[in-house]
Amino acid sequence: LKVLDPCCGSGHFLVAALQHLVPIRMAEEGLSATEAVDAVLRDNIHGLEIDERCCQISAFALALEAWKISGWKPLPPLNIAHTGIAVGGTRDQWLRILEGHSKLELRFFFGQLYDLFRKAPTLGSLINPHRFLGSGMLNRQGMETLLQNLKTAIAEDPNAGPEKHEMGVAAQGLARAAELLADRYALVVTNVPYLGRGKQEDILKEH
Repeated sequence: LKVLDPCCGSGHFLVAALQHLVPIRMAEEGLSATEAVDAVLRDNIHGLEIDERCCQISAFALALEAWKISGWKPLPPLNIAHTGIAVGGTRDQWLRILEGHSKLELRFFFGQLYDLFRKAPTLGSLINPHRFLGSGMLNRQGMETLLQNLKTAIAEDPNAGPEKHEMGVAAQGLARAAELLADRYALVVTNVPYLGRGKQEDILKEH
């Protein structure tokens, strides 16, 4: 049961999902509370948010609830991504992050990622990766390949300054957001942000 809150705010729905799904997996699979918490965080709960501060609050709220159930322990990576990241620099600067370190197919996908998130601060979770990206790069294996190439490109470049490193970190965040946006979910639940149509930018009206 994959659950997504595409406008997760401070994480209220994600925390409620954790509270419900942990005992279900304990009963269905014979897991301990600790094992069930890890399994639910890894497999079941996903959140997207246009506001970076809310992402941080949501992650903290989810971690705090997990520790209340299982006691303090290192947690698996949380499936929460910031969809409002502003793409910095030009498209050429963006592509130079992978210069000399990737196949043509990967560079094409990376350029598509730039185009996809160019208006992310306005669109957020309304971004649809399937409209832009090759389906072969939207699965977990494709994203892991991209992320590994990004890390390698930055680590192996002796001339990589703070700007390139910062753009590389942002690119990794975008790739993770694209992966979650492209996935399929059994349940999508959210408290939809309301903005009257008269106050919306043209790009929002198109979506």
